[in-house]
Amino acid sequence: MALKRSLLIAEAKYMTGNRDDIDAHMIVWINWALHRIDRACDIKGLDVRATAPTVASQKAYALPLDCKYIESIRLIDGANSRYLTRVDVREFDQKIPYPEQSTTARPSWYVDWETIFEVYPIPDAVYTMLARYWKWQDVFADDDATPEITFCDDIIVQALVAEIWKNTEELDKEAVAQVKLIRMLNAHKGVEKMHPDWEPKAQPFGAGERVTVGESWTDPFNLG
Repeated sequence: MALKRSLLIAEAKYMTGNRDDIDAHMIVWINWALHRIDRACDIKGLDVRATAPTVASQKAYALPLDCKYIESIRLIDGANSRYLTRVDVREFDQKIPYPEQSTTARPSWYVDWETIFEVYPIPDAVYTMLARYWKWQDVFADDDATPEITFCDDIIVQALVAEIWKNTEELDKEAVAQVKLIRMLNAHKGVEKMHPDWEPKAQPFGAGERVTVGESWTDPFNLG
């Protein structure tokens, strides 16, 4: 069971000397502590699986407001389902400066930029996009609110300790607190490596070329 915001704040205050001149700031600082964690690490519980439909002849779609970054997007179309390959923005713009001039079809690639992503080719029909992405943590709504992530109360408290030292200009103490935080995050991420049913295998150099099966002639990124 995760601790409530009020208890997380109380623990962090205890660890920094129970000073009484920071109470008015703690509600903001604990939310900054969540951002500090998110910037350093992806934590189980913040991985999201979401679906959205394409619209015929529409190339751009909004990213979820809480999206930190996309892990993968699949286009679901029965036996014709496919993984959409992410393309770098510069490469996309160089190879496809005007996507609208191409024939609409089932998308194979996407490029993300700021708060949207574009798919290519532009869809010729309605398809389901299945995305996996990592989200930013929701901020605490009130003192009774609990964090989204579980088994991480000590990590949140440590991140808040670092925020307290930073914002009270105790930068040497912040540096020590940050080292402790990173060590705790590394230990937490180590749990994800305990998968007994996962056996990664290296692929030969060049095995990751962007080629759509059966449609290589339509691939603007295939220079072979």
